[in-house]
Amino acid sequence: MWEITVSESYDKLYCLDFIYARLNAQVKFVGGIIVKQNIAGRCQLSLAVPKKQKDYFVLLLLELISEVITQNYKRDYLYERLNPISETELTKTAFVKALTVFDKQTDKDLIKKQLVLCGEINIDSFYYFKLHALRNRWQDICNLVNDNISSFEPNKTIREFLKFLIKTTETSYDEVHMYKKNQEYYLTDSHNRPITDLVGSEEKGEVKALEELITLSPAKIILHGEAPSKDPFYDYIFNLFDDKVYIPV
Repeated sequence: MWEITVSESYDKLYCLDFIYARLNAQVKFVGGIIVKQNIAGRCQLSLAVPKKQKDYFVLLLLELISEVITQNYKRDYLYERLNPISETELTKTAFVKALTVFDKQTDKDLIKKQLVLCGEINIDSFYYFKLHALRNRWQDICNLVNDNISSFEPNKTIREFLKFLIKTTETSYDEVHMYKKNQEYYLTDSHNRPITDLVGSEEKGEVKALEELITLSPAKIILHGEAPSKDPFYDYIFNLFDDKVYIPV
């Protein structure tokens, strides 16, 4: 059997939840074992699979770990270092998220080159001690935005830049359906299966739903509900995602 343990600080438990959710069924399908536990203030995910399946699970773990770093560590890094933006909370959140996913594949490639999966990998230690070049790349983004922040006013300018970031981000999902119920939003795929993000919640407020839409970067967004064109948040989605948004007849 090939064995490995992935660990993370407890405050980023959702990162391991994300990895576990995407590994659990596949590990069990090949007759492997997967266990998630908390030990001394840290979260651990241990798995063992037949050696003939090692290469497949190495590639899968490389993809999943690089995903949680680009989606979570990068988002936190940008939030801490970007100058305040004079805009609504919704637009500020969308702006940081759009910068987070912009050119994400290059970030993930840099992570995978440094990541060696052997024995045990501590995600937080790996991030702080091995990814200096990646953080320098993110700092360049912060410097560029901060140096030009004044040109983002009036607010229309930052929204146009945000639309540009979203439009030029590589599509990573084909079709997303959005439903509204009791002031919460639900995202499903074309087969009506719930789509959950790194946190794993099916129901979302406006900010969370917008973040996930930007993360998914779908080719098509279908809005459902009574008079969706009159919903202020749906109208915001229309303006931001432009020709990707549809209302079923």
